[in-house]
Amino acid sequence: MIKRISIFYCLLIFPIFSSCKKKTIEPKFDYNQKANELIQQVILDDLCVCILEITNESLIKTSQNENPRFDIQKLILEKLHLRDRKELDSIEKLTNNFILDSAFTRQKSIKVIPIKSLKELAKDPNFFKTCPGGILGISKPIFNKEYKIAVLSHGYAFNCIGGGMATYRFKDGKWCKK
Repeated sequence: MIKRISIFYCLLIFPIFSSCKKKTIEPKFDYNQKANELIQQVILDDLCVCILEITNESLIKTSQNENPRFDIQKLILEKLHLRDRKELDSIEKLTNNFILDSAFTRQKSIKVIPIKSLKELAKDPNFFKTCPGGILGISKPIFNKEYKIAVLSHGYAFNCIGGGMATYRFKDGKWCKK
């Protein structure tokens, strides 16, 4: 009898406590949403109609491949006010599943240029008719844990100057370049 009562109370109380659990948003969803917000703003601010396909590599991997002597991780740790490389590594992993918002690119008539087609495009005399402002290349951004500060690299293809890495801060509902 006592066992039945205790089991009954457990079954009665369990749903009450389990319903109090706070709903958590998937970090990958947060990342994808915030990354698209920032990338969309960069595209719109640059008045760009053509962007280069975003690579699967993170900003860190791309930088290490291009310039192995430069310690980009140290710079990003400083810019994002992170504790250590372990924290940066966990944040960088969120970039692995990034998906560019194709609805945005369609709505704004932005052409996404595949990386493999760049050589042919450079030879095309009509290139500047298709992409009058050039082709904007953008990396997947890396955010601090609160999604209030971000770093990303962006610049134009076929431009020797390049844009380099930029730091952005989310303020008053908008990403502002620091």
